[in-house]
Amino acid sequence: MKALIHDLVGVHTGKGLFALNAAHKSLGVRDRVKESLEAIEVEHPLVCRHPANNRQQLFLSTVLCRFAGMTEAESKPIIDFLMSHASRAEYSCRLRWQPGTLAMWSNQCLLHAAINDYSGDRSVVLRTTVPGEKPLPAG
Repeated sequence: MKALIHDLVGVHTGKGLFALNAAHKSLGVRDRVKESLEAIEVEHPLVCRHPANNRQQLFLSTVLCRFAGMTEAESKPIIDFLMSHASRAEYSCRLRWQPGTLAMWSNQCLLHAAINDYSGDRSVVLRTTVPGEKPLPAG
């Protein structure tokens, strides 16, 4: 699998979940921006080097729709396998929220999955994104 994916370039899109999230009025995304989200495609190497420790990492997310030079149908089995592998329980950290909890993480190194397990409680999320370096291929 490592040899198969080493030189793949992922095509990430604004379609699907990303566009659905942006459609929420509470996020304040303008209509003309929402329309253009669906058309956005960005390419990044699938296997990258972490800028701080030089270790290999996968640039993998739910907005990865295919690999350059492949159709979505050809890419899907590989993406499904990688997402399934990366989200295995033994690679997971489950945060149990309590009043005053602060969580910070680097999206370069993990997949984030929000779970609505606080029914009846109020959740306040302050989110920020800081610019990072362009992902560099591992090879």
